[in-house]
Amino acid sequence: MLSSVSHKVGKETIKLKLSTAALLRLEEEHDGRPFNSILEDILTGNGGVHLVVAAIAAAMNDGEGCDREDVVALIDRAGGYRKLIPVLSKAVDVAFPEVKKAVDSAMKAAAAKAAEGQADAEDAAGGKATDPASA
Repeated sequence: MLSSVSHKVGKETIKLKLSTAALLRLEEEHDGRPFNSILEDILTGNGGVHLVVAAIAAAMNDGEGCDREDVVALIDRAGGYRKLIPVLSKAVDVAFPEVKKAVDSAMKAAAAKAAEGQADAEDAAGGKATDPASA
């Protein structure tokens, strides 16, 4: 059974679940676009606030959904949409643990590549240093 993710906003506790019904609503609202494409935009931030509101609205009330206006008010009470991104991310992790593994793996690879690039840059910079003529 798919679990939900609980989060407190003020005195209210919300429950997000990316149930099958929630995913269907989200795909229907986006002209049948497959959820994996929508998920990619959520994870990369390419969908903007519009997509965050749509995803939260679809997942609210333990996957039963709610009106977008309710989500907009919730986001304002939470202090902005960025405050709810971690909750939405947890709901994605619960619904799609294989995606979490793939994202974690990609992030580790990117961090290793960045560290390797930094080491190469430091080596290159160090290799060009020369002693002053007066030394």
